[in-house]
Amino acid sequence: MKRNLTAVLAQLVHHAPPLLAQGFRPDCCIGATKVACGVLDALGFKVRPQPTQLMVYTRKLWRRVESDRFDWPFLHGEWSVGVGFPIAEPAGFVGHLVALCKSSKAAFLVDLSLGQASRPKKGIVLPPALFIAGNKLNLNKCVLMYRAIDNPVYLQSPDWTDKTRTDPIIEELLKIIK
Repeated sequence: MKRNLTAVLAQLVHHAPPLLAQGFRPDCCIGATKVACGVLDALGFKVRPQPTQLMVYTRKLWRRVESDRFDWPFLHGEWSVGVGFPIAEPAGFVGHLVALCKSSKAAFLVDLSLGQASRPKKGIVLPPALFIAGNKLNLNKCVLMYRAIDNPVYLQSPDWTDKTRTDPIIEELLKIIK
């Protein structure tokens, strides 16, 4: 049976975050991407993991950044969050892992751990997960920008290698997503 990719992705981003939250921290991009890849692959879609870096800007800050007028400090209503950037001496994976999924008609970036970038007190309110066509999105008065990087270190993570961490979630999602 041929499935509609956007309908499957909509169900995945709706149902996966609560299941992931039962056994993972909010910054679970490796486990979340393993789950996304497992579900989408089992349903017959072309999917692969993609290490990225994610920048989230309030729209007010983005206007200054985009026009090359940004200079410190942040002004009222401005804030940004970077996910997947090195801090001091990194231990483990430095990046933010997402899934790239393609059909004959479109390609989508799937981020099941986006919620980790929310900063409500700073005006950054994001859903727990999303899928987008492309690498830039305007959402909830924010601009999200993903940049692909080359960092295969996630392949060594227990969240990627230990099937007992992700297979039960994949199996549950496959029951839900018909």
